[in-house]
Amino acid sequence: MVARRSSTLYISSVVRAPLRLRPAWPKEKLARIREIERDFHVRAFGEELARVNLDLTQEERRRYLAWMRKTARAHGVKIGGSKPPYVDDSSLYRLPKTTEGF
Repeated sequence: MVARRSSTLYISSVVRAPLRLRPAWPKEKLARIREIERDFHVRAFGEELARVNLDLTQEERRRYLAWMRKTARAHGVKIGGSKPPYVDDSSLYRLPKTTEGF
């Protein structure tokens, strides 16, 4: 089916309208969505990171994360490029000493 005007498809409900053509959601629905999003962030990341992710501006968030990394390094935490201390790749590639039972 080829339509001359795309608006006729939206009127006949053959194609769903893009978000910019849909009516705006009511404030109550938006508030509920924000509440659900905040609850998810608190459960997944904790209260502090939920605040950072949802309440701070992009610039404030970058400054906060830079401060967090600097503080971690000052306390001896190795950040980036290093493997966790419990990972031992050498045991993955070693052959067993005996072949009995194989």
